[in-house]
Amino acid sequence: PAPRVGAKLIEINGTGEGTLIDNDYFQGTAVMMHRPPDEDAPCIYRDYFATRGRCWELRVQGRFKTEKVGRLFAGVELPDYDYSEQVGVWSTCLARTCQAALQRHLGGG
Repeated sequence: PAPRVGAKLIEINGTGEGTLIDNDYFQGTAVMMHRPPDEDAPCIYRDYFATRGRCWELRVQGRFKTEKVGRLFAGVELPDYDYSEQVGVWSTCLARTCQAALQRHLGGG
């Protein structure tokens, strides 16, 4: 499939400053942190992941330029993912679990 309009690459384990996000609705930054694959790989987040079990973390910080109206939807586009294949059972289960946790934390239905 063709890339989505407005999609932006977020560097993994960059400088820590984040990737600028600025459009008609939102202004802020996004930082993609990933556990280093081995002990020799350079990673500015090595100490952070040393005390955590997760493999990655995505942080988004900023402000909405317009007042919220209706539901807020968020998503991630994976450029190397084969979208023609059906999503697996465990992937669907994980997505629903994450969605439920976000809804409990942020509110909404």
